[in-house]
Amino acid sequence: ELIGDVTSIAEGKSGELWLATMGNGLFRAQTDSHGRIISSEKVIFPANREAATFNTLYSVVMDKQGEIWISSKGYGTFRINVTKGNSPSATIIGEYSEDKSKGLDDNHVMTLVKDDKGIIWAGTWNNGLFYYDWGKRVFVKLKSDQEDLFKKFPLAKLLFEDENHLIIGTRGNGVLMATLSARRDSIISLSHYTS
Repeated sequence: ELIGDVTSIAEGKSGELWLATMGNGLFRAQTDSHGRIISSEKVIFPANREAATFNTLYSVVMDKQGEIWISSKGYGTFRINVTKGNSPSATIIGEYSEDKSKGLDDNHVMTLVKDDKGIIWAGTWNNGLFYYDWGKRVFVKLKSDQEDLFKKFPLAKLLFEDENHLIIGTRGNGVLMATLSARRDSIISLSHYTS
């Protein structure tokens, strides 16, 4: 099956690639010793779910346990386990959306990133920035007194410069440079760059 428009790529523990697509779901691609894709298979999701849930994916990331996190257009974020071998199928381990009580207040998660400590961070369409609390098993909203900057424009990309400095690419409003608190649960300063 044709892979189509790839929105995000994550590398698995065995060197496989996970490809999130815009409109065609999730693919697992096998690579050769030079890193070239030699085969790909579309991941099959549970039949009892609406097909659109897993068609348009914004982001894919591999967590510290080797499980896959995907964010979808309008359906939130999912933590999944995928079978090995041909015809890979997904089992949903966790579901995080504004409809569930898992702390994520936005169904449009534009980007996911795993930091050096294994924390999963989520940038949303219009509800700010979240991090996954592994102890409580919920997403927690990052505190900020400049919340209005997060609500006006989607947070499209996240990049940690170091442990406490986060670069946030927005959709339509430039770049935000955030300095996190020592506990990494709030933003202590935020700079905004548009030109």
